[in-house]
Amino acid sequence: MAEVAHTGRSQDDRRGFENGAVWLASRHALVRKMATGLWEVRIHLHRRIARILFSLVGHDMVLLHGFIKKSQETPQEDIELAKDRKSQL
Repeated sequence: MAEVAHTGRSQDDRRGFENGAVWLASRHALVRKMATGLWEVRIHLHRRIARILFSLVGHDMVLLHGFIKKSQETPQEDIELAKDRKSQL
């Protein structure tokens, strides 16, 4: 299992991190699956929400694209850009 930073949670909670995106999604609803192998994490900033599209490669989280979301839907061009970058890994 990959080493994770201590979050103040119990050891039992951190053991569930072997598939980090699923663990975060179920525990905090901050991550959602966008496509096969492509995930979106949302970050609440002052009066806006940032999005990071990422993929998991082994135990590594590879950040593919980040943007400030201005609408309810994730723009298709942002998803396509992240997919293109993922294909280059």
